[in-house]
Amino acid sequence: MKRKAEKYHIFAYLCALVLVGILVTGVSLARYAASTTGEIGAGISSFACSYSISDASSLTFSDSDYWLKTDDGKFSAMNTARSVRFDIRNYTQSGGEVDRISAVDVAASVRFYAPSEFVRSLAVQVVMADSSASGYTNTAVTPQYVLADLIAAAPGNGGAAEFDTSTSVDYDDRSDGLTEAPEETLSVSGGMTGTGDSETGRIVATSAAGDVISISAETSTASYSVGFMRTNADDSAVIGDGSLMKIAPAIYIDCEKYTSFMTVDISLPEMRFEHGKAETKTFVLYITSVTESSSSDLDLAWDASTDDLLVAPKAGDAYKTLGGARVVGYHFDRELPVCGADGAVTGDTDVRVSKTYDYESGGASLSYDHIAPPGEGAASVAHAINDFFTFSGSDYAPVGSVDFSSVVGVQELYGTCSNGGTSGYIDFSGLSDDPYYDTYAEQTAAGERVYEFSEAISKGYSTLLNVLFIQASEAGGGNENA
Repeated sequence: MKRKAEKYHIFAYLCALVLVGILVTGVSLARYAASTTGEIGAGISSFACSYSISDASSLTFSDSDYWLKTDDGKFSAMNTARSVRFDIRNYTQSGGEVDRISAVDVAASVRFYAPSEFVRSLAVQVVMADSSASGYTNTAVTPQYVLADLIAAAPGNGGAAEFDTSTSVDYDDRSDGLTEAPEETLSVSGGMTGTGDSETGRIVATSAAGDVISISAETSTASYSVGFMRTNADDSAVIGDGSLMKIAPAIYIDCEKYTSFMTVDISLPEMRFEHGKAETKTFVLYITSVTESSSSDLDLAWDASTDDLLVAPKAGDAYKTLGGARVVGYHFDRELPVCGADGAVTGDTDVRVSKTYDYESGGASLSYDHIAPPGEGAASVAHAINDFFTFSGSDYAPVGSVDFSSVVGVQELYGTCSNGGTSGYIDFSGLSDDPYYDTYAEQTAAGERVYEFSEAISKGYSTLLNVLFIQASEAGGGNENA
């Protein structure tokens, strides 16, 4: 059995609004947002394959140490593993039916791409899900890989070139139905150079059973957002005094910074397919945040000088900056009414208002997204709202051209999302693009602010999660051809 963590982090109070992830001790609980790919198909000569991501439990991760040591000396888990279900096929589909089966053996691998500071805080594990009439039976086909431990084991990083997964701390691995967790001793090669934002290199770890996990680091421009707490200005409370705070969705400052990214590829014998017979295999990737990040962005606090980040630049202005990164705009979520075919309100939904700055010509452009799950049981993602309508009292009429340079352009309009219009008709009447106000009337009056901002509470990155395929005979150690 793996040893339990000896390190722990104590939090005195935890705010009940877990959705916005706030720790009221002044310690911030960050959340990393991920986006997943959709269906993809490939067909080259006799090579055919496809995959889909059928479920993702959540797209956010708590930024805290996994284990909390309680006063009685016991350990309690602070984080929850996130899971992504992949359906991988050695055939392509048309209309939901088998279209073309691969005439060559196919090998698949799961790829996860994210900033290095995030990847180093993770443990990952792959489970194979076998379907039956009663549902799925899950079997762990890899041990839990604590990525920071695996990186440290590389000879280029001063490691011993061999890594025993059982020596890592156990973060509640998924050894469902097994007497013991499927531990491995991995042969590790390669290493990393540089540190922090400039880290580059590659390591490859292989097991005797044929499992291969590779981690590559390169530098690239990262798009990310830093979220600040937003509360009602007229009903704020002193943190820790026992009274409630009215908390609105955070205001996110959108940034760009040149930093280090890591690509994690996992290739397993179970992910290989023989040619000629259509087959689908289902895998679940468990991703667990195990250590608190050291990001300095989470130490930021809003003050009077930070207000300039919400002002669109003039032509030729220098880039605004936050924590050493270029500021390219901001976004926040807002609840808006949803109307039916007769124009009557049927409910409400979440809409993201995003403003992107134009430093060359001056000003900014607006965009709007519907924030909702793409299907039942899936995590919420952003669907663009590009189609707008007017309502005459009996019917919706499409608007040919919408002005996205100002929020005035969508006043008294109704929008539908790109996810097949499943959002319904969202009423944009009176929407404000100023995060200090709720309505356009309040914004234009420029009176007393409805909201105030305080400390940074979250950080979100755009990441990539997908499946790669190669001809099985070309699948050498380390997945070099992926």
